[in-house]
Amino acid sequence: MSSQGRKRRNRAIRKLDSITPTAPGADEPDSACSQRNLFAVLNEPSKAALIAQILEHDPGLLRIAQVVQKSHRGPLPAPEDFADYERALAGSCDRILKMAERQQEFAYDLNKRRLEGDFGETRWGQACAVLLALAGTTACVVTAHIGADWRVSAGLGAAAVGLLVVPFLRGAK
Repeated sequence: MSSQGRKRRNRAIRKLDSITPTAPGADEPDSACSQRNLFAVLNEPSKAALIAQILEHDPGLLRIAQVVQKSHRGPLPAPEDFADYERALAGSCDRILKMAERQQEFAYDLNKRRLEGDFGETRWGQACAVLLALAGTTACVVTAHIGADWRVSAGLGAAAVGLLVVPFLRGAK
């Protein structure tokens, strides 16, 4: 507590001591009715009256602090803020709405292009895999037809099948 805060508290206690009537048993130090503890045992209307008396004697004792925390998420301001913008600058609400609409269209177009690119890349990869598998299968059949060793034909056939199977096995993990 700062020194100013301590001074104000001590001033309030002195005022309380000067205004508060001494309760029975106030001489006993552990009594709940001692002058400084009397405020704790008063009912709400008595507390209000006591506070009013203190403030009447020294209005500078009253300090009110209010902290307001407000949170809002989204592309548009809160409705009450919208009205403030419009009061500050006529037509600003329409401009804010247009800005939010442009931002939404941009995000939509960006996502659409990204998805189209992903699908195009996938289709291109599938087409290349099919072409390579067909080339390997064709090589296998041609080498078997011209009478090459069976191991050459089997190797080319296994490579063709491997080109199709391995990517699916990697994608399954």
